[in-house]
Amino acid sequence: MLGFKTDIVKSREIKKRYRILGGVAILVSAYFIFIDKQDWDPAIHIILGVLYLGGMSLGFGIPFIKPVKKGKLILDNENIEIYKEGRIRSFPWSAIDNVRLQYSGYGSWWSHSIYGNKNYLLITTGEGEKMDLEILVKNKKHKEELKEILNSPTVSRFTISNLLNNSF
Repeated sequence: MLGFKTDIVKSREIKKRYRILGGVAILVSAYFIFIDKQDWDPAIHIILGVLYLGGMSLGFGIPFIKPVKKGKLILDNENIEIYKEGRIRSFPWSAIDNVRLQYSGYGSWWSHSIYGNKNYLLITTGEGEKMDLEILVKNKKHKEELKEILNSPTVSRFTISNLLNNSF
């Protein structure tokens, strides 16, 4: 039996005012490091370098902050199981009207986050209940497990959409 297990998460976003502050820190520190090259104390250069790197991570929103774990998702050939908020919910694939995966890649040092990109699984049950789950696809092996489940005969009738130009 095929299986895919992952975490249901909520990504943290950096607030707009912190991004603006990071942008200002980048501009100020870049000016003093690269343009106004004065003979200052090496400690000031180190402080400006730290300010520059801190501004980069705030200004561009590089999320090195681990997303908050909200639950667990288990997919197999027969059921979807959701463990969230202390409740266990299980749905057979026959009771699901629509499943849509918005896939934007798995986590790596080269992508948006080392913990996994924002991948969303949108599930609509036969009773009309809609669930929007942000899930982690951690690496290539994890991606292949998900792909294998979604291409199985019982699940293949649902939609997969790529947000980026990744091969899924």
